[in-house]
Amino acid sequence: MTKKRATRGLRYRKVQMGIFDYSVDIIIGDKDKAWTFVAAKYGDDDIRRISDERGMCFCRTGFTPTVWIPEPAVTPRQIGTLAHEALHACIHLMAWAGVKVDEGDDETLCHALAWIVVNMVECGKQRIER
Repeated sequence: MTKKRATRGLRYRKVQMGIFDYSVDIIIGDKDKAWTFVAAKYGDDDIRRISDERGMCFCRTGFTPTVWIPEPAVTPRQIGTLAHEALHACIHLMAWAGVKVDEGDDETLCHALAWIVVNMVECGKQRIER
């Protein structure tokens, strides 16, 4: 399945992570359509068994993360979920890049988180892929 076909009916954005040779896929929309995209990306049909209604970050060894939320974030709870799922993706990026994160050295993580959150909000403003 092509990426264009897999994103049909979803809001989709590929976020390039600056100096890192790394990206994060953002998908916003229907859970079943999102899982079709994720299953195609990771080659794993078992992904359909995962059940969460507010959002998820999908990660597999050897792949970049995919962050899904069901609709554009508007309420405080939705914005909290968006940030929560974005942080999962950031942690995978930091581990992949070998970047140490602790209370004295967290600036790279914070900038990565902000970049993903900004792009998730902007993705929510996009038209749905046809």
